[in-house]
This record gives sequence, structure tokens and C-alpha cells, in this order.
Amino acid sequence: VRFQDLMGSLSWSVSDKLGMQATYFLAHDNTYLDNTYTISSRNNFGDVDYRYESEQDWVNHGFGVTADFKWSSALSSNLSGYFTHFDRDDGTLTSLLVNRPGPGEELIDQFRFDIRDEIEDISFKFSNHYTSQEENKLIWGYQYQNIEVETTIEPREEFTALNNSSSIHTLFSSVEFNSWKNIRFISGLRASYYALKDAIYFSPRMQMSWQHSPHLAFKSSLGYYNQYLRTIDVVGGNNANKVVWTLANDDGIPSLNSTLGMMGATWIHDFLTLDIEFYGSADDGIVQELIEADDLNPSLSLVAINPRLFSGKGRRYGMDLMLKKETPFYESILSYSLSKSEASFEEFRRGEWIPAADDRRHELKWYSIFHVADFDIHLNPVIASGTLQYQPLLGADRFNAEPYTPLETYMRMDIGADYNFLIGNNNAKLGVSIFNLFDHQNVASVRYARLDKFQQQDRATFFTETLALMDRTFNIRFQINFD
Repeated sequence: VRFQDLMGSLSWSVSDKLGMQATYFLAHDNTYLDNTYTISSRNNFGDVDYRYESEQDWVNHGFGVTADFKWSSALSSNLSGYFTHFDRDDGTLTSLLVNRPGPGEELIDQFRFDIRDEIEDISFKFSNHYTSQEENKLIWGYQYQNIEVETTIEPREEFTALNNSSSIHTLFSSVEFNSWKNIRFISGLRASYYALKDAIYFSPRMQMSWQHSPHLAFKSSLGYYNQYLRTIDVVGGNNANKVVWTLANDDGIPSLNSTLGMMGATWIHDFLTLDIEFYGSADDGIVQELIEADDLNPSLSLVAINPRLFSGKGRRYGMDLMLKKETPFYESILSYSLSKSEASFEEFRRGEWIPAADDRRHELKWYSIFHVADFDIHLNPVIASGTLQYQPLLGADRFNAEPYTPLETYMRMDIGADYNFLIGNNNAKLGVSIFNLFDHQNVASVRYARLDKFQQQDRATFFTETLALMDRTFNIRFQINFD
């Protein structure tokens, strides 16, 4: 695993009324996996090697310019423009080889699955901000966005509908009331014209908070959201699920529409903060490619036949809990998430609610930073439930078999240290960190193969192979702020 990140920003105060800022970022990741699993033959047919090679390389870079102009103490305007380009190559090569006595290794079957994504996004935004004497606020403006997506999937030529471009024109406004006693209320509306579908989408949103006492506050929000640039899960070789990017269109890829609500409270006392949120959402337009049991090749093959694209709905609900303590010498944040995510596809398993691809029941994180002289010491343990992986059973009843395999519990410990110093009059920071200190082998996915053809048996024989997530990784970073 190799990755590099670069980010820089430049701010310029042109006058008392005009300020400008320019930013640039570059992120580059490269990941390579090479796993081989061997099964011994029961009939002296020869050992079978299952080899899985995967390489993913992606680059995301962009720049932006913003300008803020202050017309008066109550009215200001903001003009911004951004350009981003995302480029990803994701290739897998899956091979079956048999080691026969005498002839040696012989290639039996091989399957290559390659994805190439390119996303280009150009955006301009103009907004105005007005604040009254009572601290009530009004925001309104216009945003233009042009997104172009080019996706190539080999050997899946049927996904030509993924290549699209569209402009999005959005008018937005929001109003914030702070004049009521201890109550803050925000209401907003976005109206977007999405050119690719020649349709207008509305997105109303609201937030409310109540400061009950100096130590206790309540909060809530409700909104309806539309997502046009989205991901879908497709099935690669040997049930290797892959994520591809696309735009909502009229060829079976709807926009993702979500209703999201939240209620919570925050309690603060001296150095201690306790925050709790309960949330729920209903999604319409989930798209996922799935394989049913009788759609799989009945003989040995690395290729699952007839995977189909299903469109359906989803629902999520859960709780987030955060406990924070902050002193001049250290900061500590303990967070816990309890959630459940489900999906339903009318034409798959009679529309029953099944675990969604991102379902994860528990997640516990503890982040701590200790300040010692000019050093900051970081500790970050993480433990979480394993996700569920879709794993159809060959020859099983498509309606009654449980197609999901729970993965192992995720565990990780990260540590790091930063040294703060001056270069001239400028603040600088040099840091080192270790990701996954104890090198715990967390599971990325479990893959299976069927070997009855080569073992000369009538009954199907399966083996599974576990692919691991990133192991122990050393990182170094440098930051400087020019004043």
C-alpha cells in the first residue's frame, strides 16, 4: 500500500471589504494484493491453486478559488469556483491452476475484471448573506455544476449507460431565526434542474435547537436530499463485488432520494461534554447488482453468469453517542455507534428486507491526544462489528437460503506523534504515525470457488479465501502555515 496527500491554501486580504483564497489538493493511493490458496486433491488429480491478484490505483486532485466581499456590516457576498478530477484503475485477475504429478502447473481457468473511472466536476457558486440586528440570517444564491463520468468495465460492455455528463442548476435559500428565547430555527429549500433527466428536484430542510440551560441543549433536524452522482455495486469475477461511479439517468439508474431525520441532546459541564443523537432515514433508488442461487454456473467457473441489476429502497436507523473531555494537557473523545441498515428489492427474494451492503451494527472509537511540551501524542483504538458480505449458495433455494456471510470483528490501534516548531515566524508541524500498530489482519472480503469438477465428485465442494485489509503502515507528514 502506498499513498500520498498534498494540500495547500493561500489567503489574501485585499482590503477591509475584499478577501480571497486559493486552494489545491492532490491525493494518490495505490494498493496491490496477491493471494494464493491451495487445495489438495482427494483423487490424486493434482493440487488446485486459486490465485487472486488485485491492484487499485486512484488519483484525486483539484483546485478552487473563493472571494468574499463585504458590502456592509449586515450584507456580504461570496463567489467561488472549483475544479476536481478523479481517476481510478481497479483491476483483478483470478486464476485456477492445477499441479498435476509429472506435467506440473497447468492453467485451467482465468478471469480478468477491470474498472476504469474518470469523474470531472466543475462548479461555480454565488451566495449572499444578510444578518439583521437581531442576529437573524438570510442566505440565498445560485450554483452551477457540470459533472462528466466515464466508466469502462471489462468484460461488461452492457454498462455503457454509466457514461454520461450533465449540468445541474440550483437555486437555494435559507433563513435562520435567533430572536426567539433560547431557540434557533433554520429552514431552507433547494430547487435543482438536472439536465440529464430533464427534471426539477426540490430539497426542503430544517433544523431546530433549544438551549434549555447553560449546560443542556436539545437539537433536531429533518431534510429531503437528492443525489445524482452516485455509486452502484456490480459483481466481478468469483463474486468479487466492486463499486463503480455513475450519474442518475433514464437507463435504469435513478437518483437516490433520502429522507433523513435526527433528534438529540448535548450536555456540557466544565471540561466534560456528552452528546447523543438518534437518527433514521428512508432511501428510494438504491441500485445493486445481485446473483440469485440459480443464476450461477453449475460447473467450475470463475465467472458468475446472469448477475442482475436491482433497484429498490432502503432504511437506516441508529444512535451515535460521544463523550469528550478536554483539559489544557489532553483531549479525549470516546464515541460509540449503534446502527442497522437494510435494503429491499421488489424482484429479489420477494421484496423482503435484507441487510444492506454497508450494514455494521457496532462501532467503538477512542481518540486521545496528549500535549507534552512541544509534542502532541496521539492514540486511537477502533473496534467494530464485521460487515455483511453477499454470498449466494450454489444450488440453494433462491428464496429461503440466507445469502449473507458476516465478516470478522474489525480491530485496529493507531499511534502518532507531532512536533510543533517555528520556521522563522511561521508555525510548522512534523509528524509520524503508525496505522494498525499490532498488524491485526482485518477481513476485507471472503471469496469462494467450486471445485467438484476437478475432484470428480457429484457433490459441490467449496473453499473460502480471506482477503485482508491494510496491515501495519508507517506514515510521515509535514505542515507549515505562512502568516
